[in-house]
Amino acid sequence: MTQVTVVINKEPTNIGTVEKDGVIYDVRETNTLWKIKSKDVSPQLEIQFSKKDIPTAEDLMDTISKMGYIKKEIN
Repeated sequence: MTQVTVVINKEPTNIGTVEKDGVIYDVRETNTLWKIKSKDVSPQLEIQFSKKDIPTAEDLMDTISKMGYIKKEIN
């Protein structure tokens, strides 16, 4: 008998916002990634971090604060 594992990817969940150089970014979480996506600017910028490398939201905030992002609101 073969065992099959099914992984259902959840939709990105917005967990808060950060700011850098006057631009606000949404912080989103999926099953495998953290996504930092710019709001209200064109073109939009999206940065992705693997949860294998950065497992928790606290670790993510530590990492991006070193890149100059300032926490505005985290749920």
